Amino acid sequence: MEVKTIISEQMGQNCYLLKEGERGILIDPGIDTFKILRETENIQINYILLTHCHYDHLWSLNEIRRGKKVLTSKLCGVNMINPEISLCEKEILPRSSGDRIFSDGEEKNLDGIRVKCIYTPGHTDGSACYLAGNSLFSGDTLFAGSVGRWDLPTGNYEKLKNSVEKLYALPDITKVYPGHGPSTTIGEEKKNGYFRIN
Repeated sequence: MEVKTIISEQMGQNCYLLKEGERGILIDPGIDTFKILRETENIQINYILLTHCHYDHLWSLNEIRRGKKVLTSKLCGVNMINPEISLCEKEILPRSSGDRIFSDGEEKNLDGIRVKCIYTPGHTDGSACYLAGNSLFSGDTLFAGSVGRWDLPTGNYEKLKNSVEKLYALPDITKVYPGHGPSTTIGEEKKNGYFRIN
């Protein structure tokens, strides 16, 4: 599996393309719609995964989702169409919720890429991370040296801390691809991250 990062410069948000041959999965289609379309024009994409409902992670969803299945956690699917939680302006508010729900711990084979969903509430109550092989796509739950904020609608500090500790059960070599900023590893965050383990 090849991982390509498509950065939306306006918010420094990372959209990820997981590619297996001529097929791929998109995670969190952010603000730069043109760049995402350009980077994926020769790839058959049938699935879009959302780590959470915030506008900077689904800005391009309405334009890109045509003919594709959108997979989310249960609460993300509900929250993404609520502008008070998603913080979306009317023109980018998703026209419908997710097409399929990922349960916590559920694994799906998506066009040859096996993906496991890990519920990680805290940044939002519907936040989730996706594990594909030894690559974790952590949205705004876990960053390099930091974690997501918990002061936005449905955020909760204690839940976020518990979610990060849940991720720390993954092998240290697990590569973490966050929603913003550079990649890291679980081992590095356990040693030097916001919720470091001494």
